[in-house]
Amino acid sequence: MGEKIRLDTPAALTVTDYSVGLTTLRRLPSPSVRIIVVNNLGQDAEFNYEGEAARQLLNKLNTMDFSVDSFEKRILERLIADGHLPGTVEGTPDRAEAVAVEK
Repeated sequence: MGEKIRLDTPAALTVTDYSVGLTTLRRLPSPSVRIIVVNNLGQDAEFNYEGEAARQLLNKLNTMDFSVDSFEKRILERLIADGHLPGTVEGTPDRAEAVAVEK
């Protein structure tokens, strides 16, 4: 399991953390960022950024250096900073194996 948010105050007695399940980035024709996080019970929560907020987030993500902090960690930190979920990010990034792409 990769990085996740450890909730300061659990949302329910058994919900303790969320991990990134899906991230969709769309620049054109209108900017949008869709993030779905999955809690430890397998339940989804969806957060959307649209318009100017999405454009600013897309621009920031496009120029970030992910050599220290992973993409998913940055996404989770953004959800915390924007007040969507309380907690701290913990864990280490999952390392996917390289997949050959045929041309």
